[in-house]
Amino acid sequence: MAVMMVKKKCPKWFINMRHAKSKLTREEILKKKREAEKARLARIKSDPIKLAEYKEKQKLQYLKKKEKGQRKNVEEMTPREQRITRKKWKNYSSNYRQRKRQLKQTTNNFIRQNSPPLTDDEIQPIINEEIRPLKTKLNTQRQKYKRVKKQLKKVIKSVEKTPKTRIEDMSEDITKKKELVKKALFGEVIKTQLEENYTKLKTHEERKKFKQVISGNLVDKYKLWRIKNKAVTYKKTGHNLTNKKINKSKTIIQGLVQKFFEDDSNSRQAAGKKEFVSRKQVKKQKRYLLDTMKNLHKKFLKTTPCVISYSLFTRLRPFWVVPPTLSNRETCSCTIHENMNLQLAALKKANITTVSNHQNMLELLCCDRYSERCLERTCDNCCSKTLTYTEFDNSKPILIKQWVSKKESITDLKTKKQRFVMKCKIETQEMSPRNAITKLENDMVKFFRHYFNILHQCPGIKIDVIEECQIEKMNTIINDKSSEMVAFKGTLLVHQVTGTAYIPNNLTMKSLSCFCHTDGCNHYKLGSISYQTEISAINSTRINTSTVFSDSEDDVPLSTYVKDNDDRSKLDRDLSAPGTSGYSHHQSRYSSGDYVLVKYITKKTEYHYAAVCSSVDDEDGEVRVTFLKICDQNGTLFKLDERDVSDVPMDQVIKKLPVPNLITKGKRVYYQFQEKIDVFEK
Repeated sequence: MAVMMVKKKCPKWFINMRHAKSKLTREEILKKKREAEKARLARIKSDPIKLAEYKEKQKLQYLKKKEKGQRKNVEEMTPREQRITRKKWKNYSSNYRQRKRQLKQTTNNFIRQNSPPLTDDEIQPIINEEIRPLKTKLNTQRQKYKRVKKQLKKVIKSVEKTPKTRIEDMSEDITKKKELVKKALFGEVIKTQLEENYTKLKTHEERKKFKQVISGNLVDKYKLWRIKNKAVTYKKTGHNLTNKKINKSKTIIQGLVQKFFEDDSNSRQAAGKKEFVSRKQVKKQKRYLLDTMKNLHKKFLKTTPCVISYSLFTRLRPFWVVPPTLSNRETCSCTIHENMNLQLAALKKANITTVSNHQNMLELLCCDRYSERCLERTCDNCCSKTLTYTEFDNSKPILIKQWVSKKESITDLKTKKQRFVMKCKIETQEMSPRNAITKLENDMVKFFRHYFNILHQCPGIKIDVIEECQIEKMNTIINDKSSEMVAFKGTLLVHQVTGTAYIPNNLTMKSLSCFCHTDGCNHYKLGSISYQTEISAINSTRINTSTVFSDSEDDVPLSTYVKDNDDRSKLDRDLSAPGTSGYSHHQSRYSSGDYVLVKYITKKTEYHYAAVCSSVDDEDGEVRVTFLKICDQNGTLFKLDERDVSDVPMDQVIKKLPVPNLITKGKRVYYQFQEKIDVFEK
């Protein structure tokens, strides 16, 4: 039995419906779902039984979520979760208020559009409602203004009048004439008494205190004491001196004191890198005093016209000039000098001598402390001078500090073995005054010899005086040729200046010296400068060995020296002939700085190049050259190619070229020959 399968056709409405569903977007689907959900909630809310069931169901769901931890109270949340939740609440509230505002606005607009126009009687109440709060604010501000005004009047009344205002008020009032006379009499009595008291003052301190008593803001304002020359004038109290004058004189004195302290004869600069001091963001290298402050004050009064007290001198001492101490010293100190100073200081402390350091001792015992004869004690005037000592009790010992070198045993960190080292330490020695004086006299012989060696081995600096006329002459030359001078920035960094003969009119500046290559190198290069000189190819010639000596090295008179380049070219052609002495002609012919024409032969062609000789190797018969590159069609203008350097055999050098002129165009240097050079470059 045959079964026949028949396909049924779908109805058209089904196909259209399927296509219609497929065309819906995601937003439209969600919108339909929301509308269906709203309709469902509306049906639930309309039925009280279903609404109660719905609420109970929602409550159970909330409790389950709370048990699982999906819902938390604000107290249980972390600070981050609290911030997020509160932010959501704010957004919900703002959205709710905005929707409510929009609803009210749309309602009012609808009413306004669909209502008839209002009459004047209906508009007035609306205006009054808007004006009423503004009137209330205005009244409040008026009351506040009145209250502040009353308070201000009370304050003004409580302020005392100035002396000038009181006197003017009393002079205008006739009834207060007697009181005005009393005040004038009081002022006259005070003025006379102050004048009398001021004449009795003798010292500067008394006048200073007197000035402090009668000075103040009112005196500065009215200048009461400027009454001719009879009373204590404003001028006498020092008020007429302006701050500018006082500050100016103070700065002048301070500058003199600072210059005095920074003098190398009064202080020395610290050698250590870390020996600096900072104050008020000012960083200065330390300087150590070479003498006591009292001696320096005496020296300051002698050498400067300024007369100041010792206390002011100590106050004006710069903060970076400090007295030397052992803890601050980072460099080696001479033990002979230090031990002598320590001995003299100990004897001075015991009131045995009046000398406290070796400088005073040398000035006392020598005619000239810088004279070698005086230090050798061979001077007729001072050889018999000795220190004077006062009476002393030999039973009372004195303490003397001395630097002593001693051996100490230490453990080597590498070998872990004991070894001895010499260390210089300061020790305190106790001895009787007689023994201390004997030790001092013995050490003085060694000290004088030591001081003599210092002067003998370090002679004085020779000073050459340059006359002013020479300085003026040099200044005029510099000013006249200032346009021709070439400047180089960073001159203080330059340590070496180099140049090569094959790069004329060019100097290379280097921060350190380097001699790794005779032709120059780029090590420590700071920069280079190019300058222009008037070099004539006709008049300028270079003296070579060929122009001074012959092949047999016999002397040739200078009258036979060839001056013209034409004659030199003839001489070159004569010397180019082969001889029996190998390269003897070439040895006397080429030298560093010569311009030559070099040939290079390939299989088919012969190339000619212009070049500059940088060095000549007579043993190998080669010349090191730097090639020139042609820059025009005439064959007269060339430029130097510093990278193109080669060692050329003597046989490949065709001839010597004349000296070209140098032409500078900006930073570039060109070589201009007077005649055409037969070059054929590849």
